[in-house]
Amino acid sequence: MKGKLLRIFGVLASVIGSPRLLFAPPLDFSFDQAAGLSGRVVTPNGDGANDAIIFHFYNPMDSAVTLEIFDLAGASVSNLAGLAGDQKLVWDGRDGRGSPVSAGIYIYQVRAEGKTFSGTIVVAR
Repeated sequence: MKGKLLRIFGVLASVIGSPRLLFAPPLDFSFDQAAGLSGRVVTPNGDGANDAIIFHFYNPMDSAVTLEIFDLAGASVSNLAGLAGDQKLVWDGRDGRGSPVSAGIYIYQVRAEGKTFSGTIVVAR
């Protein structure tokens, strides 16, 4: 087909002379709460299965990213800061002093570029 052009990043397609934008990746920080977590349950018991939760995000501007974990009373349990350019942060079910947290439901907040993404995770023992 004459004039068909397909580029993968910033994908611009020109079909029969009329250009259309098919897909453009976000230009700023984003976190998909459904696909961005390695799981919603962490069992930090050292057996190698679900010992940590990995938070994956899209960080094209290499922004500083923070992950803060709160208990249901709203107290900060753990605060992790990623380096500029990081694409993930890992929480191992420990508080800021390195002690394992109690079993229960926790709230997470992923922050970057003035955006905040929140959700819940479970620590099971």
